[in-house]
Amino acid sequence: MPESTSTALLTVLCTLIAGLFVFLLLQWRSRQRKARQIAELRDANQRLETRALELAQQMTRELEAGKARHHLIMAGAGICFWDWDLGRDEVHFEGSLGEGADFGFDGDRIPSNVWFRAVHSEDQAGMWALLDGHMRGKAPVFEAEYRVVPRDRQPRWVMARAVVVERSADGAPTRLSGTLVDIETRKQVEMALEQERRLFNSGPVIVIRIRLDDAPTYTYFSSNVYELWGYPSASLDRGCRRADLVHPDDLERTLATYREVIASGGRHLQTELRYRMHDESYRWHSLYGKVVRGSDPPELVGYLIDIEDRKQVDQEIASQKAMLEELVVNLRDSEHERTLLHQTGDMLNSAKNIGEACAIVQRTAQVMFPGWSGAISTSDSAGHLTVRDQWGGVVTQRLLPSFGNEQCWALRRGRSHTFLDGRRSVPCQHVDCSGELQATLCVPMVADGKVVGALHLMADAHVIDGEVVRTMERAERLGETLKLSLSNLGLRASLQEQAIRDGLTGLYNRRLLAERLPAELVRCQRTSQPLMLAMMDIDHFKRFNDTYGHEAGDLVLHAVARCINESVRGYDLACRYGGEEFCIVLPGCSLDAAMARLQAMRQLASTLSLRHAGQVLPVVTLSGGLAVAGPESAEQLVARADAALYAAKAAGRDCVMVADGDVERVVQPAASLRLVGEAGNR
Repeated sequence: MPESTSTALLTVLCTLIAGLFVFLLLQWRSRQRKARQIAELRDANQRLETRALELAQQMTRELEAGKARHHLIMAGAGICFWDWDLGRDEVHFEGSLGEGADFGFDGDRIPSNVWFRAVHSEDQAGMWALLDGHMRGKAPVFEAEYRVVPRDRQPRWVMARAVVVERSADGAPTRLSGTLVDIETRKQVEMALEQERRLFNSGPVIVIRIRLDDAPTYTYFSSNVYELWGYPSASLDRGCRRADLVHPDDLERTLATYREVIASGGRHLQTELRYRMHDESYRWHSLYGKVVRGSDPPELVGYLIDIEDRKQVDQEIASQKAMLEELVVNLRDSEHERTLLHQTGDMLNSAKNIGEACAIVQRTAQVMFPGWSGAISTSDSAGHLTVRDQWGGVVTQRLLPSFGNEQCWALRRGRSHTFLDGRRSVPCQHVDCSGELQATLCVPMVADGKVVGALHLMADAHVIDGEVVRTMERAERLGETLKLSLSNLGLRASLQEQAIRDGLTGLYNRRLLAERLPAELVRCQRTSQPLMLAMMDIDHFKRFNDTYGHEAGDLVLHAVARCINESVRGYDLACRYGGEEFCIVLPGCSLDAAMARLQAMRQLASTLSLRHAGQVLPVVTLSGGLAVAGPESAEQLVARADAALYAAKAAGRDCVMVADGDVERVVQPAASLRLVGEAGNR
């Protein structure tokens, strides 16, 4: 091969080798560059993933925080959103009504019957009626207030509002969305306001307004004043002068009080004064008022509370309190005993009834007589004693729960009785003597010559004679303190009963009739119920007194009163009106029913067989007048019934007639017209 050719081939070979080297070098560099790029991309991707994860976590935290704020706001506002899918019959809740009204459904989808069972049973019918009306298109919005019962909680008032947001092709609702709002606080306020309104309209508190000029005038009374004071309805609405209502002895004193408050710039006033009732009597009231200075002249707005009963017993209580305090001061025992009795006396003065007084004495006796069981018994009008309170274990086993005066030696002898043992003394018959009996003491409590009760003590264990004597002395001092309070409480109860009862017949008296009849008229008018008033009179009653004596007349009155009581209902009002005249109020009774009762009453009286001083008294007959209450005052109603009574007398007696203006009817005796003819001779 020529040298030139070899040289050329070598050159080409070298060139190829160099090109291959360059190519491989470039490939290696390219791979290195790609490896670096891949590493950089991997690092960048990892950084992006880390950043994305951080952003996702941050967004999650922000969403959770936002959701928590959302729940907090909704809970604080007492609002809950709900969505009812009628197709699936599921209700979805979001939010909470707040503390005390959490149903535990937040975020859940529950069957609709689970939710609607939470509605109070008394409110379900009304709620469903409103919801059905909205779903039928009768109301643009469903809105209802009802009670719901959270888990293990008290019922709570909520207000639900919702609208149909989806309907099917045929118009049937498929989805309902709305809110629940907690209105428990608002409802409680509304109910409290309603109770206050009823209190002032029908309760014992009278709201007033007084114009404080030179001659103060009452410009407003709450409506219950007519029922409480007996005035005709609306008679005080036009205002009246103080001099027309306030007792003359209280006019100047209260006027000076008004002027003093105004002059001193004060705003509040409290005083006690007497007001005139419709029957011309006066009753004590306590006035609490506030001066309103925005008007000219100023006005006093306040309220009145009747304190007549308290005033009536204040003097008696003061006397009893003075006697109790004197007894306590005269005690010469230890300082502890004197202090204890003094405290007991003060508490007894404040006792409202015998039960409270016995409870006070029980606590005192347990301190004064350690080691002794005891009991307190009180006496009734028939002379029987009843154990009212007891302490310790022996009394429960030994003392009879009730017994007569003759069964207690202390009451029979009028002084304390001690039983030490069977050899030296005799036990009382009201004490069970079976088995071993320790020392017993009975202290009679007699006030104003009347037995009011007794204090009984029984030793829990054997005691020496000297201890029995000292216990007896302490028991007698406690009995002196207790008997005055028991007498006072009994007197108070007796006065209250005597104030409304007729002593001879046992019927209610005319004073109670004057208080109750106007109230019954108002009540029956308000409830649209009938009210009948009957006046009954004993025919020829003067003949009984003149011929047989007043004792015979009293016997007839008592027997007729018994017939009246047997003929009326438990809630009727039977009163002795005066002399031989009786008044019966029959609320909620028809005219026919009232006539039937009066007929039965008259026939029952005619069957009486009365004897006095060995003589048979004539047959007792009754005449009566019946009036149907209308829009009139109590006095007018009584006057109409009385006129009907006189008409019955004029018609021959022994009958009942209905007042003019009502359905006139004469009830004749059942026998025959012959008795009607004889009635004129009776």
